[in-house]
Amino acid sequence: MPLLNWQALKPNQVTGTVFHELDDEQVLGELNMEAFEEQFKTKAQGPPAALSTLKVKVAQKAPSKVNLIEGNKAKNLAITLRKGGRSPADICTAIETYDQQALGLDFLELLERFVPSDYELKLLQNYEKEGRPLDDLAEEDRFMMRFGKIPRLAQRISTLTFMGNFPESVKRLQPQLNSIITASMSIKSSAKLKKMLEVSGGHPCPSLLTSNQRASLIRPALSM
Repeated sequence: MPLLNWQALKPNQVTGTVFHELDDEQVLGELNMEAFEEQFKTKAQGPPAALSTLKVKVAQKAPSKVNLIEGNKAKNLAITLRKGGRSPADICTAIETYDQQALGLDFLELLERFVPSDYELKLLQNYEKEGRPLDDLAEEDRFMMRFGKIPRLAQRISTLTFMGNFPESVKRLQPQLNSIITASMSIKSSAKLKKMLEVSGGHPCPSLLTSNQRASLIRPALSM
């Protein structure tokens, strides 16, 4: 927008104009400016806070927690833990005791993504070795501290996941297993197969027979 350059006129320059007859002070005396400001202030505005109140709020602000785990991973872990609906201690105990009822299959598959890496375990172990208070850690880091102490953690979660998927795997493989069982029973009950085995196995040296000789022995068995 173009700039507006203006300059206030001197009293002798407005003589004989409408501006010479205006009385600004009288108008300001008649108006209640405090009520005017109150009526037109925005909702975000409020009474000015006292300096003492601001100091109290700053003093009451909770101290920041220590974060050792990478930010995005910690954020995703917090979301996952809320979905689980159980305390970190209960989650770790369920993994240690292979409690399938306590942890859903979907939740286990999500937890598998948060198995601590060697680098993360080293960070957590060093923090603990330094004797620093665990309460100063963020909630996600405290969970990882407990989570990472579970023996054979990755194998336990994989086992729980396999156990949870087992009924569905059996249901999916059952038709194929039934076909194999049926074929096995058919072979077992085959009279012709038994005759073939008797003929081929009854020769003193079956490995020395030529193909024509083996065929001459097996052909009569098949025709029985």
